[in-house]
Amino acid sequence: MDISAISLDVIHDLNPFKVVLAAPCINNHIVKTHKAIIHQLAGQGTLSTWTRLQDRQPAKEDRRFVHTNYPTKPGVEITMLQGQSERNCEEPKPWNGTQTSEFGLMNKYPAQFALKRHVSHFLSHLFSNPFVKLHTMSSPRKVIVFGATGAIGSVAALQAHKEGAQVSIAVRDTTKPIPVLDGLPIEKVQADLTKPETLTAAVRQTGATAAYIYAVFDQPDRMVGSLTALKEAGITFIVFLSSYTVHKDPRLISPDNYVSYVHGQVEISLEEVFGTENFVTIRPAFFSSNVFWFYPGILAGEVKHPNPGCVFDYISTDDIGRVSGVILANGSQEHAVYLAGPEKINFTEAFNILGEVLGKNIKTTLTPVPEVKAEMVKLGIPEPVAQWIVTDETENAGSFYLLPWYQQSIDNIKKYTKRDPVSFREWAQDNKKRF
Repeated sequence: MDISAISLDVIHDLNPFKVVLAAPCINNHIVKTHKAIIHQLAGQGTLSTWTRLQDRQPAKEDRRFVHTNYPTKPGVEITMLQGQSERNCEEPKPWNGTQTSEFGLMNKYPAQFALKRHVSHFLSHLFSNPFVKLHTMSSPRKVIVFGATGAIGSVAALQAHKEGAQVSIAVRDTTKPIPVLDGLPIEKVQADLTKPETLTAAVRQTGATAAYIYAVFDQPDRMVGSLTALKEAGITFIVFLSSYTVHKDPRLISPDNYVSYVHGQVEISLEEVFGTENFVTIRPAFFSSNVFWFYPGILAGEVKHPNPGCVFDYISTDDIGRVSGVILANGSQEHAVYLAGPEKINFTEAFNILGEVLGKNIKTTLTPVPEVKAEMVKLGIPEPVAQWIVTDETENAGSFYLLPWYQQSIDNIKKYTKRDPVSFREWAQDNKKRF
């Protein structure tokens, strides 16, 4: 087989994943090679569609593949192209043992190797890309979601299930109901991200190889122990819920920037334990659900805030969960995926919208920082987090949207979920009963 007669073009259109095999010409030798490769791919259950070997010129095809059928699986599309007509194509010359067998260059290296060896060589290059591996599995990907009782984790689990993954969820309390997952064939296991020994048991019980996790605050080891336990138990890929505020090298974030620092430290730990290529960090901006920080004021009809004019994007937690679930099941060519809501709204406008949805008047009142912080702590928000929130909303409000990737952060929602992002008004309507 002449490995040089085939070039691999990996097109990262997340769904479907496409592989183009291009030959400089078509002859029996090339046909045999292509059929062997297609057979190997199909044998791993990776084909979603298969296009017959075709000439680059329209309306030409090679009839030798017409009656070949292979099993299919969502995720990979194989197309085979011909470079010139058969009559102009010469058989490969004997290999003289001196050429470098560099993969991916067409019509340069000759071919008198064993067919099986070269198909194996081809596939090893194809599957050496971590993103490709996510799409070339003979059975549904086994994933485990931590934090599935939360608004984001539950939707991530649901979306991963819809994407065809075999989903398990790890929760501290297995009796706690998760309505959005009711009736689905999802295994529930007990585990706690703060207790590495429980992670080992959960992963081994479920057989998961990919995990969705979130940051655990107040972990002196930056979650290294938990991440190591996940890896040693069999996890090879992580989707991590981080923060939009981690928009530079995590090592440069000051501990005073508390929430950003904690998420950045976990990202550093993920690099150390898994390597950058084996995890994707999801970095969403300002959650719509953050309005619950002011829940007592919503009920009372008056929300107190130190900067009512501050502008945020109010991204839906459902959108964050859906993107996370898609990437957990299918992978991503991106290491960091920034997410933002579709519109910028100031604090007063947001609560006016919420009041319209709830059918009540909610006014906003300018209030000193210490008083607002104290109310947050009463709600159970840890003091360092409450301090970070009021500081961020007074000193850093709107800074997110000056970053060069802000528009891409909005577009990423539709890119991954194939649906428009949820507006704040839509989120409020969907969550009306929670108020």
